This record gives sequence, structure tokens and C-alpha cells, in this order.
Amino acid sequence: LLDVPTGSARQVDLSSFPENDRLIARVSWSPSNELWLQVFNRIQNQQSLLRVDRQSGTATSLLTEVSAGWIEVLGTPRFLPNGDFLWLSDLPEGRRHLYRVSVATGQQTQLTSGNWDVDSLLSVSQDSATAFVSGNISKPTETQLIAVDIQHATVHPITSQAGTHRASIDASGKYFIDTFSNLTTPPTTSLHAIDGQLIRVISAGTSDRYEYVDVRSPLSTTITTRDGVELQMQVLLPPHIDPAAPAKKLPVLFYVYGGPQAPTVQNAWPSGNYWWHQMLCQQGFAVVMCDNRSARGRGIKDTWTVRGDLGRVELRDLEDAAKWVSQQPWADANRLGIWGWSYGGYFTAYALTHSKLFRAGIAGAPVTDWRNYDAIYTERYMDLPQKNLEGYKSSSPVEAAANLSGRLMLIHGERDDNVHISNTLQLAASLQNAGKQFDLMIYPSNRHGITDPQQRFHMHQLMTEFLMRQLKADD
Repeated sequence: LLDVPTGSARQVDLSSFPENDRLIARVSWSPSNELWLQVFNRIQNQQSLLRVDRQSGTATSLLTEVSAGWIEVLGTPRFLPNGDFLWLSDLPEGRRHLYRVSVATGQQTQLTSGNWDVDSLLSVSQDSATAFVSGNISKPTETQLIAVDIQHATVHPITSQAGTHRASIDASGKYFIDTFSNLTTPPTTSLHAIDGQLIRVISAGTSDRYEYVDVRSPLSTTITTRDGVELQMQVLLPPHIDPAAPAKKLPVLFYVYGGPQAPTVQNAWPSGNYWWHQMLCQQGFAVVMCDNRSARGRGIKDTWTVRGDLGRVELRDLEDAAKWVSQQPWADANRLGIWGWSYGGYFTAYALTHSKLFRAGIAGAPVTDWRNYDAIYTERYMDLPQKNLEGYKSSSPVEAAANLSGRLMLIHGERDDNVHISNTLQLAASLQNAGKQFDLMIYPSNRHGITDPQQRFHMHQLMTEFLMRQLKADD
């Protein structure tokens, strides 16, 4: 290990920790130049925080966390002047909160609590009396800036306007810059005093340029799964239909991501594929987003239920969402489609090989077998392949290719260095061997995203024509 303050290299003695408990190390320095290491085991359900004697290289553990699922990497200790530090943790209850940890004893004092989650620790005031965090204290789909009294363990939201606040605190702790938006308000960046008082607007987005576009704002709602878990949902409908009494039922396209702690439903100004989805609505589609329990970003306890068998719990929640949608007056239950990219591509391929609900699906850059993907990501959720052979098999669309139901389109960038194109080629080979017809498009010279403007236009045109063929031909 390179000792940064002295510029010398020295060896840290980790011999007291089992070899498989030394996969990842994160390094931090206290204000007094003490060296600290975070050490994770390979499957990332245990971490230890070690204090290292810089003279002898001996490491001693101050804090150890063991999870029933896995441990997210939430940053390094934020040290206070007396040597104690602030620490983010999902344990013990599966809700992410802020703790103060005594360096002398390792005792943890919980500073935030309740049925909400701290997203990140942003800053600490110069007098070390207040920590500033972001979190979903108001609603699961919103983010607010919150002040935490470190001595008294009390919280005070600084922002309150419904939506998403992305705050940056200045070095003095007296001011912050807030970038705010919600579903109907474009991003506005403004300068505030730390008590929330507005000083000036730096830049204000405007929706005037969209007034000529014939669109309807998303409908936000929640549904309840068969086992009582509440999921957030957004629905896009054509601009001129009456949802309660439409002239005809609509084909429905589900847009999914579904990966752990990665929600798609947020009260923020829409971006990405939103305008393509709105164009589909103008063509007579309904578009639905519903975050399954592992993706919804509301506590990690429910997310742990996917460990060892990705796809199964996510699909069950999606089936419950599809059941709710199918009961709506505007939805045609016989014309359901699904699409997604990356984990969403995996989810799409999994759904079409493990369910008969969907008439068509578009899987962009999908993982098709988790034995193909990054160890540091996969082993956190799936354990080691040799210890979970059945889980790797049951979660694989390649293994289930013979069960394909509905028409599947596969799309991949030829130079994808995240989800390698071999994933799509393996699934294509298995589908061919099973006698299953499907569609395939490769975009040369693109990586994980299709970024070349002409090729991206080509891709959206391709996907639109595919959906019109598969879901709108009955009109």
C-alpha cells in the first residue's frame, strides 16, 4: 500500500482475515492521517472497517457488517474533528440511514430513522454540528435536501417542493445550489441560503417550447402486489382519449429496467426515451412504467429477495402490474408488449421466455446468462456460480430459449464493452436451435448505448415499425 502522506510503500497485514474476505478494499484517511480500509468478502454480504497501524501495518477491525442479502458500497467514513465519523448503512432493518460511529468503541448512534431512505451524505457544516443529506423523506419517488442535527439526532427538511432536488453545498456550509424539477416543471437551478431561502434563480427551464406538442402528462399511481407490496407506476396515454370510456382499447407497452435499486418512476422532468414514448401514444399506444420491488429504490430489504435467482421476483411483480393494467378500460389485455435496455433488456428476454403474457418484446443490449457478466456485479446478487448452479440456470433466458412466447427483437451494439455482444449471440443460437423465430439488429461501432445519431434514428424507427407490426396490426 502506498502511504500517501509520506510517499513510501508498506505492506498491510491482513493475514487474520480469510482470503475470500479480501476482495475489495477502499482506502480513506482520517484528519489525523490515520489509515482506514474497507474490506469486503467476494460475494459482498460482509464488510469490515479496519484501522491500520502505519508503523507495523497491523489492521484491526472496528466495525463489521453482515447482510442477509448483500451490502451496497455507500462510500467511505466522513470523519469529524474528534475522530468519530459519519457512516451510511442499510443495516440492520434494510432502510438506509445515517449513523455516528465512535472511533474509541465502535458504538453506532443512529441519526436518521423512519420509513424513508437517505440517498447520500452531501456535506457537513464547518462546525460539525449538522450533516446535509439527500433522501426520499416525503415520497419514494421524490428527493429532498435534509439537515441532520448530529448531536441531537433530529432531521429538518430544507427543501419541500414536490419533485426531485439535486443539491450541492458550498464549502462554507452557508449556501447551496439546487437543481429542481418534477413531471410538469423543467429543471430550474437556483442559489439558496442554507435555511432554504431563495437568493436568486441561476437558470430556469421552460416548457413553452413543448406547448405545441400534443401530449398528456404522465398519470402517477400505485398498485399493490399479491403479497401486499406497494409499487409506484406511471402511465402515458394518447392525448385525446377518455381513460374512463375510451372509444377502443389500446395496445400497452411496458418500459422496464428492473435492476436492483434503480427506479424508472420518479417525480422529475422526463428525459431519455420519454418523447419517443409520447410519440407512440400519439400513434395509439399506452406506455406503462412500474418499478418492481427490487428496483423501486425504497429500502433494500425487499430488494434482497431477488438474491440468487434474478428475474423471478421481478417478473412476478410485473405480472401483477400487467393484471392491474389489463383491468383498465383503456387497455387491451391481448396486446401487451415490453421493452428495455441493459438490465431492462435482460428483463424483457426473461419475461418472454418465462411468461406468456406478452405478445412482443424488444431486448436492447441484454445480459442473457449471468455467467457472462461482471463478477463484481453478478456475484453480489447471485453468489458464486459453483455455489448456485441452479440459480444461474433458472435466471438465464439462454437456458429457457425453447419457451419463448411472443415475438422477440434483439438489439445490440457491436462494440459493447459492458454487456458483451456474445450475450445476444448466445441467445440467438439457442433460439435457432429451438426453432424459434425472432428479429435481430446489430449496430456496428456502437458500445453499450447506440449513440451515433443516424443509427439511433434508425433504431427508433426500427422499434416503432416492430411495435406497429406486432401490437397495432389488429386495429
